[in-house]
Amino acid sequence: YLRALGCITDSGVPTVTGILYFGNDAGRFLPDARISCVRFPGSEVSTEFVDKSEIGGPIFRQLDEGVAFLARHVDFPSRIEGTRREDSGVPIVVFREIVANALAHRDYRASAQVRIFVFDDRVEVTNPGELLNRLTIESVRLGVSQRRNGRISTLLAREAGRENIG
Repeated sequence: YLRALGCITDSGVPTVTGILYFGNDAGRFLPDARISCVRFPGSEVSTEFVDKSEIGGPIFRQLDEGVAFLARHVDFPSRIEGTRREDSGVPIVVFREIVANALAHRDYRASAQVRIFVFDDRVEVTNPGELLNRLTIESVRLGVSQRRNGRISTLLAREAGRENIG
């Protein structure tokens, strides 16, 4: 089963996918396979921060804790209109999708981690790696996508109960 999922090679050696899914200490083998989260005061990167977290371990721990960091630091305003609640802002499920995409499509060979920066006026989520092949920013805006880590994307989507992650 692990071989079919791409978590081990035919000779039984764990793959990057296997380490990320089942390794309790993924950082031992992939030191930059983590998320660095920082909440900055104001709207610029600075040496001051409100909160900081380094999230490692299995990929689903990283996903859950990355989203939890955002939930602690991003306002999700709502108001009551009559008998209905009106939510405004970005729903937390959108942030979950963004973090999942950053983890699924990052370059795990790069010596850098996924970064989540929260400012007063925005959230920035970045991941290591250039656009693949002939993708351009314009083609991405038109909906063209390529999966860098197909097995990781597929397993994240399967676990999340979704057909596709970006």
